[in-house]
Amino acid sequence: MTSHFKTGGIHLGIVALFIFGLLAATSVVTLAEKSDSRPFGNTIKCLRDQNAPGCKKDRGPCYPIGDVNNDRKLDREDADLILKYDTGLATIRQNLLKRGDLNKDNLVNVVDGMFLLQYLEGSRTTFDACNNDEKDD
Repeated sequence: MTSHFKTGGIHLGIVALFIFGLLAATSVVTLAEKSDSRPFGNTIKCLRDQNAPGCKKDRGPCYPIGDVNNDRKLDREDADLILKYDTGLATIRQNLLKRGDLNKDNLVNVVDGMFLLQYLEGSRTTFDACNNDEKDD
């Protein structure tokens, strides 16, 4: 009879842990959806709708413009690299530097980084440099 109670207790414990896990996971997802903190909040949103603002992970409006790390997509890493380049904390290879001038002012600086962030967030759809016929591949 004692082993029957042990087995029942173990099963009850497993069920309780499972229910607790479901409740915890549901709470985390709910909190993440309500918060704008990154990256987890956007991860949930982007899994549901890849076209939602802040979810763009594509090649941009005029590839390769903006792809300064040459990974064949426009993302936060490109924006971070442009911003770090402007402050002297990073370098961009010379053959890719032209891609970082999104506003066609012959400089790669914080303005270009902000343009890229705006594109990634969905508040910008193109760049001034997209009208340039001298795009490189």
